[in-house]
Amino acid sequence: MPLNLWRTRFHLTRELPGFPRPSTVASDLVRDASYYFEGRDRARHDNYLFKYTLAGEGRFSDAARDYPLPAGHAFLCQICDPDTRYFYPPDHTEPWRHLYFSFRGGHAMVRELVGRFGYVYRVPDGASVIARLADYERYAGSHVEVTPGEGATLVMDLLAMLADAASELTASSPHAWLIRQARRLVAAHLEERYNVADLAADLDVSREHLCRVFKSETGTTPHAHILHLKMRRACELLRDTTGSCNDVARSLGFDNSSHFARTFKRAVGTTPLAYRRTGAVAPD
Repeated sequence: MPLNLWRTRFHLTRELPGFPRPSTVASDLVRDASYYFEGRDRARHDNYLFKYTLAGEGRFSDAARDYPLPAGHAFLCQICDPDTRYFYPPDHTEPWRHLYFSFRGGHAMVRELVGRFGYVYRVPDGASVIARLADYERYAGSHVEVTPGEGATLVMDLLAMLADAASELTASSPHAWLIRQARRLVAAHLEERYNVADLAADLDVSREHLCRVFKSETGTTPHAHILHLKMRRACELLRDTTGSCNDVARSLGFDNSSHFARTFKRAVGTTPLAYRRTGAVAPD
């Protein structure tokens, strides 16, 4: 289990439900391979988690690959996202010391970030928002009162820093335009029968070239990206509308409800009907 170095919790002076709001900021030291968490096992946790490596190295995984998290790197995800897991590598000996920050709200901003740039980020050296988070150590063991505006500003400054850092990195890639266009097209055709061959044709490149470049630049495949966004949209439709599972399947371009149900269960860890009954939070 991790050694908690310090922890500070936030208390809002009043709630503004539409505003993002911080929950906890803390630092842990991990040296044991039993430190392992999967999103599919934490379906009732709807908050977001940002975890930044201060020293040593951790590991983060999504549906496509593992990502090392050396010093200066971080991940951002919804704790219940079934595609994600984070852990201390069993073959490591140097402790992993990290800073973590949990918050609620800001769903659209996090969706945009993860959809465009993935879960893992290289944080610029000297990022002021990291220093601000670390400064809460002086309130360790207590609750800090913040106004809705102060809390929202802290969350939004973090997300804005990640967006700028990721945008600068991807803009320098020779394939940045192709990836941006691919993501735009997938989002535009989400509620259609749209596959990797269709995407490649719209981009006027070969399917092989698209798959190779997309995997190299994003760490996942175009097919996995399309399915992830479709399943996220399926969760929203199941939670927020009264249409049947057949209606949801058809609206997302699936041939039949059985195919949709199998795909949904593989991605989310439960059936569409069970998801609708439990009201679990959609993966982001």
